[in-house]
Amino acid sequence: YAQKPMREQHMSSAKIQGMFRGVQRRQLEQNWAKAATVVQAHARGMLDRLLVKRRLRSIVKLQANWRRFQAQLDMKIILYEKLETVRKQQLELIRGKLEGAAALLIQRNFRRHRDYQRCVLMKRQKNEAEKRISTMFVALMSAATAMRHFVHPYFRHLPKDIQEVLMQVKASLQRTIGLVPVAGKLANEELGRRALRANGAAGLSYDQNSREDVDLATHMLLSVSRHLLSHMTPENFASTVQWTCYAVGREACLRSYMVGYFPQEIIPVGKDPNLPPHPGDSLSTFWEDVGTIRHHHDWLMTTSDESLPCLFLHGMAAQHRNVYLTSQVLITMRQALDAPSVSTEDHLKFQGLDAAAGAQLMEVLGSEMDHRMPLDWPKAHGTVSALAKQMNQHIVELRPESRVAPTINEAAQKMVEKAFKPSATKPPAKAKGAGKSKAKSKSAAAKAAAAAAADKEREETEKASELSAEPAKLPELPVGGTLSHFNRNAVCRILQQLGYFMVGQDRVLKAVLGEGETGIVGGAVRQSRYISVTDKLFEMADRASHDHCSFLLAVVLYHMVMRSLMLRVLYHRAAVAIQVRFRYLRSKGIKAHSIAPAICIQRHWRGVRAALRLMRMDDAAEKIQSSYRAWTWNSRATKLVSSTLKVQRIWHSAVHRKWLRRCHQAAATIQRFARGMLVRWSLDAPGRQIVRRYQEELREVMRQKRQMGESRYIASTAAIAGEARVALHKHRQRNIDIHRMSLFGDRQSTIARQAEKYRRLRMRGSVQPSRLSMFEPMIFALRRLDPPFGVRNGALNSRVLQQVADVRRKLVRDLPVKSLRAAPPHVCSRRGRAALAMRRIVKKVGASAADPASANSNMLIQDDQFELWHAAQFQVAAR
Repeated sequence: YAQKPMREQHMSSAKIQGMFRGVQRRQLEQNWAKAATVVQAHARGMLDRLLVKRRLRSIVKLQANWRRFQAQLDMKIILYEKLETVRKQQLELIRGKLEGAAALLIQRNFRRHRDYQRCVLMKRQKNEAEKRISTMFVALMSAATAMRHFVHPYFRHLPKDIQEVLMQVKASLQRTIGLVPVAGKLANEELGRRALRANGAAGLSYDQNSREDVDLATHMLLSVSRHLLSHMTPENFASTVQWTCYAVGREACLRSYMVGYFPQEIIPVGKDPNLPPHPGDSLSTFWEDVGTIRHHHDWLMTTSDESLPCLFLHGMAAQHRNVYLTSQVLITMRQALDAPSVSTEDHLKFQGLDAAAGAQLMEVLGSEMDHRMPLDWPKAHGTVSALAKQMNQHIVELRPESRVAPTINEAAQKMVEKAFKPSATKPPAKAKGAGKSKAKSKSAAAKAAAAAAADKEREETEKASELSAEPAKLPELPVGGTLSHFNRNAVCRILQQLGYFMVGQDRVLKAVLGEGETGIVGGAVRQSRYISVTDKLFEMADRASHDHCSFLLAVVLYHMVMRSLMLRVLYHRAAVAIQVRFRYLRSKGIKAHSIAPAICIQRHWRGVRAALRLMRMDDAAEKIQSSYRAWTWNSRATKLVSSTLKVQRIWHSAVHRKWLRRCHQAAATIQRFARGMLVRWSLDAPGRQIVRRYQEELREVMRQKRQMGESRYIASTAAIAGEARVALHKHRQRNIDIHRMSLFGDRQSTIARQAEKYRRLRMRGSVQPSRLSMFEPMIFALRRLDPPFGVRNGALNSRVLQQVADVRRKLVRDLPVKSLRAAPPHVCSRRGRAALAMRRIVKKVGASAADPASANSNMLIQDDQFELWHAAQFQVAAR
């Protein structure tokens, strides 16, 4: 509340300062005016005293000074008026700037207050939502860390009936979401760069208000989130979803920019003979059990060769990382020990977890994290919270590696090989059945060893078992390439775009919140059958024995939706690749159909052009050979003439420079004598007396310097110096006039001098040649008197030789060219000469085509044959 008084005080102080500076400025200008008046008074007095002494020029000087004074006054008036105008403009400009600054200050303070209130409100909402987003945030991040799998590992913890329903709807659900066109920035997989498809503010929000059937991904995400946060009130649900999406998007962006990566460690569970799988956990056979729902696109889509759980958990907030790890450890322990009542502080030893079982479950956790961890941690850290805290500390201490990551093809090949290893080494289901039948047949044969039929049956069974025991060859499975590989940026972009699908969807949000309530229709949103299936699945999960079953179902469904978005991006990439290829082939086909005749014409024309060019090259070669000898002779003659001219130029330049040096010396001598004469006329005895008088006046002024002001002292000394210069100039002019009068008195009259000058001008060139100026040397003037010569280089041709050359040139046009070279001409050169000969013939025929009868008889081209040739050359094959 202190800004307004301070601003008023600033404005008052600024006005006081302006008034004080104005008074000070006016006082300074008054002092200057007084000093200038004193200087002007002294100057005018000095001028008046000089005008009294100068009797002959007094009136002229008075008029000149008066007019100058009037002009100064007029100029001052003009300047003062101009200064007043400038002052008013400056005041107006300052007033406008002040008004603009005041308006800008008011706007800035208002906007600052408004933004501050908005920021405070957002911070309050964020702080309140931070307490509620942990469950949804951890569920989304749990689904994101397992995006390299075609199904989430938590799928094995769900009840069998829920698993069966999910296995039935997985393919159709993912295909339905994947076939929707890409919207937003999902197609741009480079975070932090401007998207080409969504480069404006409209691409930041997903507008589905005008659509009756909304995006299934949006509906599924919001529906699963509502079931996951079913304990939350509808008022807090929207803000919780919004801030959860912001947190997930921020986490995705930060992980995308992280330098280095965490290597992926594939840990097969139960493959170590010293460490069998835990009987309560089915991860060792999980991927084989759900292999039937690994569809075609699941084989194609691959991710980068790095550990996504370590990548996201390393930079995650401490509270979220602790919740993530605690939930993962707690769910694994509850499911493996089949103890729904195990809490985070219960000691695992009392639940039947010994050292071997702890090592087995640590192997399971390491396989889910794609990172190998010590197997003896459950022995040292006996509770779920202690084990999660130790894993948290271990992940924080990890450091990303900086080596170059493998290429896309290598990563895809490794992923396919790792995915095929368990299924390739394990015998098929048919082999297991055959082994069981073999054991049964052996037991039956032991009971009835004497029966021949039993022996025969046993032999057939053994043969069948031997054949079935051989490993069956699996068909070749699809391998993904560049289009189906998702690097870190692509995965993070999909995770970031979850907010694009969930934030701002008011209609879908109202429909989700209105389910199960009376009097509320689902916001005119068409409900998909997958939403109904999801509601039923969550009802089944709520009735399960484990209370975390709903959380597991939410994570699995989130994972399915994210994999569906990956499939959508894959379809988008494939569509773009097909479009690029199709457009290329279409443009290529259009060019092939439309440019084929032009190409044929160009081919024939280029052949003729090459023949003509070779013909000209042959003619040029002969011309060069015939002209070489003349050129050598002319070059030698030109070199001789140029050398001669160069020697002449050097000699003439030397003569000219010597002449100019003589002229400069003579001019310097004349100037020296003239200046000396002027100085002697100025500083004779009377002149020296004048100088002494003014020096005495100057010394007198210098002695009185302390009693005089600075301006008066400068004006006095300047006035004395000016009087001295004027007096010396007059004295010198008087002596020069006296000297001239003495010279003119001894010579002839003015008429006689003019006659003498005219006589000398008529004699110009009689004694010596006439020169352009006094600086032109004499030899140059003499050379100009000689008659002009012609060109002095090369050989001269007579008129007879020119006529002979013209006649020969006309004769050669009709006669065959005689070649003196040994090698025969090129075939293309002959073709060019034939083309020129045909052109001459066509020109002659065209001249005689005025008569139709003679034109039909002299036709060189037949129309029917030309049409046949044209059709054969320029026809386009039908496709």
